[in-house]
Amino acid sequence: MSQRIINYLKKDNNSANFQNPEFKFIADSVSDIIAQHDRSYKHLFVNKVIESITGRARDEFIGKTNAELGMPEALVDIWNKQLEDVFASAEKVEIDFSYTSKNQTFHFHSVAYPIFGESGSVESVISINRNVSSQKKLTEKLLQSTKYSSMSHLASEMAHHINNPLAIINLQCELLKKKLENQGQSADVFNSDFESIILATQRLKKLVHSMSELSQFDLASQEHTSLSIQDAIYLALSICDERQVSNGIRREIRGNINFAFPILTSGFIDSLSHILTNAFEAASQSKDPWVKIELSRNSKFYSIKIIDSGTPKQIQEEDLLPFTTTKGPSTAGLGLSLTKSHLTQMGALLNFPVDQPNTTVEIKIPIIS
Repeated sequence: MSQRIINYLKKDNNSANFQNPEFKFIADSVSDIIAQHDRSYKHLFVNKVIESITGRARDEFIGKTNAELGMPEALVDIWNKQLEDVFASAEKVEIDFSYTSKNQTFHFHSVAYPIFGESGSVESVISINRNVSSQKKLTEKLLQSTKYSSMSHLASEMAHHINNPLAIINLQCELLKKKLENQGQSADVFNSDFESIILATQRLKKLVHSMSELSQFDLASQEHTSLSIQDAIYLALSICDERQVSNGIRREIRGNINFAFPILTSGFIDSLSHILTNAFEAASQSKDPWVKIELSRNSKFYSIKIIDSGTPKQIQEEDLLPFTTTKGPSTAGLGLSLTKSHLTQMGALLNFPVDQPNTTVEIKIPIIS
């Protein structure tokens, strides 16, 4: 139902006021908190939901500011700044905030829209405040889950890529000893060195074996859940917001894939959030930072393209190898490697289209008929 309000705001801004009976009826029928403020930040309208959240009659709000209502000062500052920004920019402004009432904390995502008067200036602001408490709890659970999942995959990747060099070192030591003996030279003088190398490799092999054992157990919950790709993206974006890597960066989602499919939450959401984190970090270096997410499908795949405004970089196959990084010596260079591992286990593909003007990462999920 809130989408109908948004449609009003987009198509016929002048009708988006609560003197309009149909608009008022819709606003009173939704589960989101809908409010309208004038330039003095006084409430012109609030819908019925406000009563169940605050425990106060809606009539108490009309003609008063949040400060006059005795709302928490910190929240009043946040809400007033949102209103101020909408009046100043004449564009929608999004914020997140938490409100505690009756010993219960609610988390909201708020989108405020400008309402224009006959003169063409912003006359009032309508905000749609969605209760995202359940989504926030799931996001926090996924944050913890992805940490454990990454540890398991990290152990697997390191075990695989360390074990091969160890085997080569061990074999070369044995071959060198035999070569010296075949040439009639005594290897005794080198025996202590050989033994030290072999003992060191054996200790490391035991460590690698332990890491391999660890990788058999995902420390995160392995429950599958049915999510649409759209919802999975919103959860991954929420994780980025929690990690504060997306601050001040414009985001845009194009397309819509609402088909629900079973996914391994700790793997797929982790992969999405990692790719998005890379995109946000790259975009933050540009003058006009943005990240775009394009959703589409064909007869074989669902496609998720993540594009950023950072310096264009063609990701090469070697960038997917463990310990390869373009971010400097402070990073381990395991992110894309783990991401590819997560997605491969799902049967998904990780692509890097070359026909894009900006750095683009594409996840392709097979459509199973």
